[in-house]
Amino acid sequence: MLEPALEHEPQLYSPLRSDQGEIRLVTIEAADSSSTGIRCNVETANLPNSPSYDTLSYVWGDANTREFITLNGISVQVTTNLYRALKRLRARPGTSRIWIDALCIDQSSAEEKKAQIPLMGKIYSQAEKVLIWVGEEEEDGAAAVALIRKWGAGAAAAEEKSPDTFWANSLELTLQNMENPFAEQEIMAFGAFLSRDYWRRVWIIQEIVLSQHRVLMCGREETSYEHFIMTHYLLSELLELNRHDTVDVDMMKPVFKHIGEQSKPTNAALATIRWLAVQRDDDASHSKEFSPDAFLLAARTRASLATDLRDKVYGILGLVSSHKFTIEPSYSMEVAEVYKHFTLRLIETSALLRVICLAGVGVFNTQSSLELPSWVPDFSREPETTSLAANDAANDQNFQAAKDRQDYYCCYIGSQQKLLVQGVICDEITQVGETEPSGYTWLWKWWELCIKNCPMAHPSGVSLRQAFFRTLIHDSSGFGYGRADFISPAEEEFFYSRASGFMTLMRRIALEAVGQILAPIVRANMEFMGRGLVLSLETDMTKILNMATLLEESVIDFETFYWLCNSSVTQDAELRTKLLNAFIGPPHAQNRLAWHLEDYASKSSTHGFFDFVATIVKIRSFVTTKRGYVGTGPNRVRIGDLVCVLLGCPVPLIIRKQGSSFIVVGEAYVYGMMHGEMIDELERGRLELETLILE
Repeated sequence: MLEPALEHEPQLYSPLRSDQGEIRLVTIEAADSSSTGIRCNVETANLPNSPSYDTLSYVWGDANTREFITLNGISVQVTTNLYRALKRLRARPGTSRIWIDALCIDQSSAEEKKAQIPLMGKIYSQAEKVLIWVGEEEEDGAAAVALIRKWGAGAAAAEEKSPDTFWANSLELTLQNMENPFAEQEIMAFGAFLSRDYWRRVWIIQEIVLSQHRVLMCGREETSYEHFIMTHYLLSELLELNRHDTVDVDMMKPVFKHIGEQSKPTNAALATIRWLAVQRDDDASHSKEFSPDAFLLAARTRASLATDLRDKVYGILGLVSSHKFTIEPSYSMEVAEVYKHFTLRLIETSALLRVICLAGVGVFNTQSSLELPSWVPDFSREPETTSLAANDAANDQNFQAAKDRQDYYCCYIGSQQKLLVQGVICDEITQVGETEPSGYTWLWKWWELCIKNCPMAHPSGVSLRQAFFRTLIHDSSGFGYGRADFISPAEEEFFYSRASGFMTLMRRIALEAVGQILAPIVRANMEFMGRGLVLSLETDMTKILNMATLLEESVIDFETFYWLCNSSVTQDAELRTKLLNAFIGPPHAQNRLAWHLEDYASKSSTHGFFDFVATIVKIRSFVTTKRGYVGTGPNRVRIGDLVCVLLGCPVPLIIRKQGSSFIVVGEAYVYGMMHGEMIDELERGRLELETLILE
C-alpha cells in the first residue's frame, strides 16, 4: 500500500479510469512568502497523452506528525516531511505539474490503489524527471552534498581524461583528480546522509531506476544524483576491496568509521539500484524489454522497508511486471497470503525452486510473527546476508546443485498449504559447530570438529584442509569441478588472496595456542635469545625447535605442527613442499591447485580473509555430515537434520523430518554438493529420487 499520508474528504476525488491510463497530477500554487500555507490543485491526465510532469520520490515520515494543506479548495492533512517537500518544490523554479503518490491516489480507496499501482512503472518512466527528496539539510546535509560534488567532479574529470581506462581503474584515477578526499567532517556527514530513512524505503528502487532524469534534493541544496551514486560506488569499492595498495590505511580510517556497518542496508539498496541500472542500459542498447529477474530482485530488496508489509512485494512490481510476470495487488489479502501467492508465482513463472532458498525455520534466530509454511520466505524480515542462491555467483550459474535437470516437478496442495517437490536426500548432519561473536578461536574449534568427524581425504577428492577453506569462503571459483582454470582473473585473485589469509591466520592461532609452551623450550636451548624472545609469524620454527621431538613427546599435536610450519618462512624446502601439498593436492593430481604465491603470509590478505569469513560466522553455523562432508547452514540447524538437493534448486537445502512431511530449515553450502555431484550419484544409482512434501 502506498503511504496513507493524507486524510481525504469523500468529495475530494472523482473516480479514475485506470484501465484507460488515467492518473492525477498536482500543481502547487505560487506564494509571495514562505510562511504562506500550501495550496495545491489536482487535475486528471491520460498517461499516453499526458502533459509533461515530474515525480516526487520521498519517504512519508512520522504518520502522527502532520500539517494542513489545501487541495482543490479542501483542507487536508499530510505528513510533515511531505509538507516540507511541497514548500521546497513551491520555491523551486521550473516545477509545474508533479505526481505525488499521497496526493494523486485516493488512499482511502483500496480499489483505486489496486488499479493505480500497476501503472506506477509507466508513471515514473514517462516523467520528465524524478525529484528525490531526502529531507531537510539538518547538520549533515550541506557537508554531505559538498562531498558528493567533490567526488563527482573528480570522477567526471578522470573519465574525461581517460575514457578508455576509467572503469578499470576508476578509484585510482578519481583520487588523482581530488584534494583532501577523506576529510573526516564530510565523510562523517556522508555516513549520516546514508543513514536517512529515505534510502531504506522499498519504493525508491523503482522510482529511481525507471526515471529518465534524477535530481537529488536535501533542503535547499540540490546536486546530481549521478554524482551521488558514483561517490557511493567509489567509497564502497574502497571498503569492499580493502584497497591498501591504493590508499594509505590511516587516510581511510574515516571511511571505515563512518561508512560501513551502520550504512549496510543503504549500501545494499544502492547496490541493487546500480545492478538494475546496468541491466536497464544493457537491455536498451540491445532493444530488449527491461524486465529484471523477479527472484533476484525480491532477494536483493529484503533489507528495504515498507510501512505496509505487503509492499515488500508490491513495491517492486513496477520493475518486474510484464507479460511473463503479473500479480494484481490486493490490500484485502493478509500479508502471509501475499507472500505465499508471490512465492508460488515465482515458482510458476521461472520453473525453478530458487525462491525456497530464501525460506526456512532456521534462517532467523526468532520465530516469525507471520503464519507461513516453511517453504515461503518471510519477506517482512531483513536477512543478515544475501542468499547463496541469489548472490552473483549463483546468478552466473556457478552453483548448480541440481545441474540442468529438466524433469522439474512441483505441485501445490492448497487446502494443506503443502508443496510437493522432487529431490534426493544426500546426507545427515552429525555435528554443529559453536560460534563466537568475537575473536577467532572458533576457527580452530571448527577445524577440530572437522578432523574428529571427517576423513582427511574429502569425498570430493581434495584434501580436507582445502575443503574446509573452500567452505569458509563459500567458494564459487569454479576451479576443481572439471575446469582447468578459474572462471575469471578476479576469481583467481580472490581465491588465492583468501587462501593465503586463511593459512596465515591458522598459523597465528596455532602460535598463540602453544607460544607460552614453546618459549621456555627455546630459551633452554638457545640462551643467547634472552628473555625478550617473541615467537612471531616470521619465525622459522624448524630452525629453533626440534619439531620431531616435540611431536614424539606430545608437546604439540600434528595439526599444530602442520600450521606452525606450513608457511613460506619455513626454509626447509622439502618440508615446506610436503606440507603445502597436503593443502593444494599431490603433484599431478587432476584438481591440484596451481599454487604460485611465494609469500603466503600476507598481513593484508589475513585481514581480508578474516573480515570476509567473520560475516558468515555471525549468521551461519558450521556443520559436518555422516558421509564426511563439511558445510555451513542456517543458525538454527540441528544434529539429525537432512541435506537434500531439489530438482530446480541451485543450492542444497537442509530439511527436517516432521511426520510424513518435511519442514525447510534453510539453504546450505556443502562443498562437494554445489555443482551437481549428487545428481551424478543419482544417475549412477547411488541415490534415490524421492517426492518430498514440504509444509
